[in-house]
Amino acid sequence: MSLYSSSRDYRELADELNYIAKLVLRVRYLRLERELMEGANPEINTDRDTLLQRMEDLKFRPGISTRLRELDQKIQQATRPTEFRDCMDAVRIVFEELVEDAGRKAASVTGKAAPSAGPKGNFTPWKDVLVATNALTGAEGALFAALYAYLSNAGTHRLESKPEQVRITKNMAIECGLLVVGRVQEMQGNSPSATGTT
Repeated sequence: MSLYSSSRDYRELADELNYIAKLVLRVRYLRLERELMEGANPEINTDRDTLLQRMEDLKFRPGISTRLRELDQKIQQATRPTEFRDCMDAVRIVFEELVEDAGRKAASVTGKAAPSAGPKGNFTPWKDVLVATNALTGAEGALFAALYAYLSNAGTHRLESKPEQVRITKNMAIECGLLVVGRVQEMQGNSPSATGTT
């Protein structure tokens, strides 16, 4: 004797299986959404790891790498707009220090004089060194300056920031850092590889 004896029973079974299939798809979607919202982005995570390795290879200050590694946890723990503002400020600090160390390396390789800190801090003078040494093009320097201004305005000078602002600026800082650190490695005669080793 068959468990399902009529075509109506088969339709009911098919409907139940379709319902279960839709539930499984929804669960998969929600898991992916959660991973993306929490920063589990495989591409950017790979680029971050490559950036960290390249900074280590070039002997950048270890504090920069430490702050970059801690940033994802800080973002995941943030729940209030003021906490997201603090995350934006942390991204700004990492970006500023990364540009400074890249500028120091580029100046050393090319024999350019190291600038003194400007009235607004260390970012602009070192970004200018990177452009002057051709580690960055003029347009890339303008992009770096715009990102830094946005980080300063949306992070340091505002009372609150949004999670989306933190994620996009963190990702941009990582990608810009990967660009400039790779160029500095090339200037030193070390071709950066996809894995970040020289």
